[in-house]
Amino acid sequence: MKKAAAKSTEATTTEVKRTHFLGNGKQVGKKVQITLRWEDLLSITKNLYKEVEYITLDILPLARTSKFGTTHAVVEHIYIPKTKEAATA
Repeated sequence: MKKAAAKSTEATTTEVKRTHFLGNGKQVGKKVQITLRWEDLLSITKNLYKEVEYITLDILPLARTSKFGTTHAVVEHIYIPKTKEAATA
């Protein structure tokens, strides 16, 4: 019988950032209508590009429609740099 390998308890060098949920969306015809709280929108990290501030959001489909008809979730975009392995796959 083989022993299971011990899990490493070392801290990794990359920091894991939790998803920042902002609101819900509902499929209405060909569009997705989203609803966000203004305070949550103001808390999003801004990106500066050519002296203009931008925010980036991700609209993700839900596995199943909620009892309120919600079909999508809106979250703050988290940049995940591509690794060499993922780029060649």
